[in-house]
Amino acid sequence: MRKSRFLEIIGLLFFGLVFFTPRAFEFIPVISSFYNKLFPVQCVVLLFAIILSATCSFKNLRNIVTLGAVIYLLAGLLLVVYHGGDYKLYIRSGVHLAAVFMIVSYELRKKDNCLIEVTAWFLNILLAVNLVLLILKPEGISSLLTYSEDMAFKQLDRVNFLEVDNRLSLPVLIAIATSFMMPDKKINRVLRIVSLVIGGATNLLTMSGTGIGSFFVMLCYVVFIHRSKLRSKLINMKTLLVAYFGCTMLIVYAGMIPPLRNIIQDVLHKDITFSGRTYIWEMCIKMIAGHPLAGYGNFDSGWIIKWNGIMRNAHNLFFDILIQGGIILLAGYLVFLLTVFITASDKENKKSQLILVLLFCLFVVMLCESFLDNNYIFLAYSLALAVKYKYMDKKDTIKLLKEKLRLKAR
Repeated sequence: MRKSRFLEIIGLLFFGLVFFTPRAFEFIPVISSFYNKLFPVQCVVLLFAIILSATCSFKNLRNIVTLGAVIYLLAGLLLVVYHGGDYKLYIRSGVHLAAVFMIVSYELRKKDNCLIEVTAWFLNILLAVNLVLLILKPEGISSLLTYSEDMAFKQLDRVNFLEVDNRLSLPVLIAIATSFMMPDKKINRVLRIVSLVIGGATNLLTMSGTGIGSFFVMLCYVVFIHRSKLRSKLINMKTLLVAYFGCTMLIVYAGMIPPLRNIIQDVLHKDITFSGRTYIWEMCIKMIAGHPLAGYGNFDSGWIIKWNGIMRNAHNLFFDILIQGGIILLAGYLVFLLTVFITASDKENKKSQLILVLLFCLFVVMLCESFLDNNYIFLAYSLALAVKYKYMDKKDTIKLLKEKLRLKAR
């Protein structure tokens, strides 16, 4: 292995540990002090990302996704100023988005596939450790227990090695997607199988409804469609939008459809309100109607909905955006998403449909969860650039050289 390649891998692993730190580190005495002071380190990484981008004259940022991200951040800044909100929360979110996007865009532009490979191995190893500990310690590494003011209600979240239950589906989906984005080698094929086994087992043990559903969609795609001729016909923006609308309707009206109600209650062992989410969504709609244009502020933290005496977020990405920033923030976010999906859409690139399915699955998860400031989500959006910067293996390079020689001969 070349020295430069080795240093690049070490750098990417450091980047991974800084921005995708296992949640368990928060509860380990020796490491917790460092975990709670990660933000200054993340700012240093952002500065390094800016320097790296400058070495290539910021060509890695010359794409429409950059424009979308800037518009989203400007919409957020406008709302923070308008509401007199917490600038620290906004700055943290901006640093996370900028650093992840700049590092990923710089690495993908090099077309050497290093980022994809490191991401796949890094996340799969973390998920494997998480799965082992989940089996050995089903009660979790720790727990987050919140009581209402009158002590009548409580909310208990199990903290696993990597994340709490409802957030584990994010690294699971990205690990599977990046494993299938790697070159078709024997060791990579083994990793793909491992990622599916780990992802399936993790979701079954945590029994996250949207996690199981999104994993099933990803599983069906990579097993039955990814290499078939159906891929280009089935996976595109229109079909995914229709499917997403269908998923939204099924979740909202699941209680009215007997077969779905039985699956939710008897198979997934969830109540028909999705652990009270339907009540929270009703509250969200009423709150949004009160301040539709600029929302209520509190950009990116979102714990402003009081249900059963406990502060909660909207448990739905778009409700969360509308409550915090109204139509203004939603417009900025939708522009950002549009640039991501346009960049990821390319019928001639095999990675395109895989990334589109990844994004679809993540949004299925976010039907019942809200991840407005989340590095896994920022990573998934940034991976759309893998379609723009097409990786070329040795065969592709040789083919390109032959084509150039043929043109010169003419």
